[in-house]
Amino acid sequence: MKNKIYATIVISFFIFLTILICRSYYMNYQIEKYGQIIIGKYVSHKSYPKSQENYFIYYINAKRVKNYAIDNISPDFKHNIGKFYKIKYLDKYPDAIHPIYKEEVTDTIEILKAGFSKSDL
Repeated sequence: MKNKIYATIVISFFIFLTILICRSYYMNYQIEKYGQIIIGKYVSHKSYPKSQENYFIYYINAKRVKNYAIDNISPDFKHNIGKFYKIKYLDKYPDAIHPIYKEEVTDTIEILKAGFSKSDL
């Protein structure tokens, strides 16, 4: 009896873990394929032994949002704090963002249209 309960718990755990992983891949696929491009300001960086958090500020429906992306990029990229970059996001998953680190935005008019003020420049 105990073996059946233990087996049920272990199997349930692996099913739950599989569902979480599949959901994550599905979200990433949806954002990459159907995501909208917005502009975000790179504001801070936190480094951990095996990962990094890169924080961005951006505007969605005139609402200011601060969020982070967990990407392993060059350690020297943290010197770009204060610069603006394109970000992919999807309204369906507002907490998940995909910054495009290779596409820096320098056009002031485009940055102001994205919701930022002149003091943010």
